[in-house]
Amino acid sequence: MEWVNLLILRASTSSDTINPTPNRMKPHTFEVKAYNLKELAAIYEVDRKTFGKWLEPHQNAIGKKQGKLYTPLQVKIIIEKLGLPSQYDE
Repeated sequence: MEWVNLLILRASTSSDTINPTPNRMKPHTFEVKAYNLKELAAIYEVDRKTFGKWLEPHQNAIGKKQGKLYTPLQVKIIIEKLGLPSQYDE
């Protein structure tokens, strides 16, 4: 999806990408990088088991993790399949 390519820009600091500051309602960008399941579940604000179930129908498109991490390309595919997490602008 083209809109994902436009919205996924590297944020100025990593703290803006995962843990928004209290003074902001929503950060403007989502940093595409390698994440583990626990980190992605926290970003999507769900339990690891729930997030894993969300990913199950898309496993063929996402592929296997590289060790414990999803690669940046896999994270991009996850965002295309699930949409941006609710705390990020569309």
